[in-house]
Amino acid sequence: MWKALSFSSAKSSPELENLRRSDPVLHRRVERLLGAESERAKAIIRRRREDVERVAKLLEKKELVSGDEIREFLVRRDSTSAKRYRATSTSIEG
Repeated sequence: MWKALSFSSAKSSPELENLRRSDPVLHRRVERLLGAESERAKAIIRRRREDVERVAKLLEKKELVSGDEIREFLVRRDSTSAKRYRATSTSIEG
């Protein structure tokens, strides 16, 4: 199907919200996109469940954690897992 381009002069969040509510085609598009992105987010969380739980525990301990700290925490975990994987695969092969 062809998707039509449209133009709106809405410049603020309330104007955009009003446009979304009053335009049924736009409303369906927004709802479809939000639904798809919600499902994508759920899939990422399911796939990374262990990391999500570890970050939650870290937040319980520290209460306030920067994005850099979380990245470092996850990288450190990934490198430990990679080392563990290499050691396991080496012992299996050897």
